[in-house]
Amino acid sequence: MNGTKEFVEIFPSNAASDGVFSRQRGSVILNFQIAEEDAFMVGGSVRLCGKFKIQNLDNTGTPADPNNYTDDATGANYAMMDQRLGAYSFLDMLTISSKGTAQQIEQIRNYHRLMATLLPALHSQKDIDGDMTNQTFSNTDFSWSQTQVSGGTEISFSMRLYSGLFYSKNPIPLSADWGLKGLNVQIQITNPAMALFNVPDTAADTATGAAANGGAFYEMSDMTLQYEQIRPSPEALIPLRSQSTGTFSYNSWTSLYNVINSPNHSATFDLGLRNVVACFMNFLPVTQNNSYDANSFATCRLRNTTAAQVYNGANVNVNQLIFTRGGIKFPNEYVVIRNTGEAGLVHSQTQREFLNSIRPFIDIDHTIDEVEVSNQQRTSTKLLTSNSNTTLAGGGYFGLGVSYDAFSEMGADFSGTQWGYTLFSDLEGEGFEAPHSAYIYFLARQTLGWSPTGLQVIDWTGENGYTAWQFNPNFLF
Repeated sequence: MNGTKEFVEIFPSNAASDGVFSRQRGSVILNFQIAEEDAFMVGGSVRLCGKFKIQNLDNTGTPADPNNYTDDATGANYAMMDQRLGAYSFLDMLTISSKGTAQQIEQIRNYHRLMATLLPALHSQKDIDGDMTNQTFSNTDFSWSQTQVSGGTEISFSMRLYSGLFYSKNPIPLSADWGLKGLNVQIQITNPAMALFNVPDTAADTATGAAANGGAFYEMSDMTLQYEQIRPSPEALIPLRSQSTGTFSYNSWTSLYNVINSPNHSATFDLGLRNVVACFMNFLPVTQNNSYDANSFATCRLRNTTAAQVYNGANVNVNQLIFTRGGIKFPNEYVVIRNTGEAGLVHSQTQREFLNSIRPFIDIDHTIDEVEVSNQQRTSTKLLTSNSNTTLAGGGYFGLGVSYDAFSEMGADFSGTQWGYTLFSDLEGEGFEAPHSAYIYFLARQTLGWSPTGLQVIDWTGENGYTAWQFNPNFLF
């Protein structure tokens, strides 16, 4: 395309006078308005930039700086965030809509847990400890990370804002006449009790710092959205302006939440999605959601309990896994069964299909996932600094998933039939005391149609055919 590349920076339209966003202050939403212009946004270039600072409240309710250096056995002033996610921990929900019509284009709930799966799947430990440390404050060295957030340090970040829309192959038309009529990008920030957790210095420490006196919190400031756009040349604009109607094909993430409440668990959902490319899920004990006593972004294997909802038992085997469409096995017409001779290891086929649901397995050349990582145990509530140096790659990594795009570029149609899964495991508990949250994500193809009357989501036809796996390669940053 003939045109001129431009670099754009915009500020939140709803910022307070000091530019600080914090749930402590009631400023929960960042809203960025991208203008209706005769230009194409380069989706893979979109970055969220700014600074963050973590603080506690002292016994008078006054903000105080966390101190993660000391050997204070009371853990009175500790606070930490997930080391692999970094600043992504603060992003709870991403909503993208048309600025001109308010038509919702994509909404990703539990955005942070989506990234908790995607980032380790597509980045090696060296990726995380290298470039991503500078960009997102991610680092698998737990001790280093915890000291960096001490003393009220203000930490800058510049992280790619990943979504199905932004990482589809097609450039995004922003025009009011031949495009999406500008964009509204809205980000809801995370509850501090989910984003932050206590950090004991030794296994014997109580480490109540993050939960004490009303709870630790974080502040975000100097927030901007930055991206590249291509402005077509006058010659290239002539055929574009002659189009009164058109379509734009893109990918979109949809999320669901489910609770696994028995060792033999089945669930079905009405997705209403026609072109589902893949789905995957990650897990977390229910008591560790929104808890200062836990890392709410852990992506470990299912765990048994030794007492009512105390998740310090052994890793749990997934013995059978079945995905269904309309109650029939699909896309695999067989049951994935764990080899009982694997001595508690993650089943290799299960893990391969999980990674294949994120990107074709043969195309994954950077990943944190390996046998030692997927099978390691974590403490029931948090990563202790006493064992962090021997915990590989930032802790256990596990998920389940399946690709629906192996034989067709169209994906699978769930618009008129139910999606479901069945999971047989070794979860144990008296009166079932080991429920787990299942965060489920679906990638589907969508098409937006535009006309003088507005925008509308229509069935994907493959008109501008491409595969869902043609993500912007710059995602491996």
